[in-house]
Amino acid sequence: MVQIATREEDNYISSWIAAETIHYLNSEKILPKNNEFKTKLHKIVYLVAEKEDIPITRGWFMYGPFICNYDDFNTRYDAFMNKCKSRSYDPLYDFSNIKSMDINIEAIHKAIMEIAPGISISKADDCMKLIYEELSPKEYKDIYIEKYKMTGVKTNISALINYNKPNMWFLRKKSASSFLEGLLKDVDKFEEVALNTFDDPETEDIAISFFDVFRDSLWKIYKILYLQEMNVNISTFISYGKEVFIDTVWSPYAGEILKNTAKGFGIRYAKERGQSVKKAALKKAPESIKEFISYCKKNNFYLNYEETSQMIKETNKEKMDKNIWQLVKFSVSLDPE
Repeated sequence: MVQIATREEDNYISSWIAAETIHYLNSEKILPKNNEFKTKLHKIVYLVAEKEDIPITRGWFMYGPFICNYDDFNTRYDAFMNKCKSRSYDPLYDFSNIKSMDINIEAIHKAIMEIAPGISISKADDCMKLIYEELSPKEYKDIYIEKYKMTGVKTNISALINYNKPNMWFLRKKSASSFLEGLLKDVDKFEEVALNTFDDPETEDIAISFFDVFRDSLWKIYKILYLQEMNVNISTFISYGKEVFIDTVWSPYAGEILKNTAKGFGIRYAKERGQSVKKAALKKAPESIKEFISYCKKNNFYLNYEETSQMIKETNKEKMDKNIWQLVKFSVSLDPE
């Protein structure tokens, strides 16, 4: 097993693995050019360290496997990408000392070749989903899967927006109903899993505050679509809602996960970082939720008590007529459009 005795060695080894990964992928012409690779690089270096039992500081965090040493891994990313461009690249650091350390360089190169290509060429969402399902720590697998569902909702709204022709109003309502039903189920499931995973009343209170507003706004959007008022930017609402969810709900939970999964030379530092992230997120959360409420009110997404009662009545009334959808579906099929 490789021994790490100092912070410098911790940074040095993780930097070397990252540089070798970028160099190898670039030489194989499969090095991604987008910012998504920054997150993927964390995963690759983490998995190489796991496979070869290298005690660099790491844990599970916002997007899964995370390199968490004293020298911020992310700040070196752009420099690596700029300098590690060809087979004769000039590395960011002088890695000549790596040969004097007790490291099986050949084994690490082999691990990089086994692990990096699949992660590199995969779509970001597919990569994240697979890692969450297959590699998450057992106690956090469910919460990572539900978080994935919550943060992937933006791509699901295209179907209900496409039904914007006047003669397609019922299809639009049907699509909106299906979308909202799925999203609301995701919200409920995330809350349930979070409650069973964490004993954390403070973060739970923040989550309840956010999801109450988010649910009410989703109901208001349903009403807007029901009335065929399509002059609203639903994509912006979903994107903003996802951002607030990450900042106010997921960040505190991710900080707690990092505290509990930290390993390697700088385990104490990683735990402190997790606690710091959680504390900062909880401090910021009330103001972020307040701003989200203001945004919803300004854009007429905020649902008051009277509207909520009316929406429940309308929903129950719609469920009473089980045959209306088949009738409208038949009539639409006769439309030349």
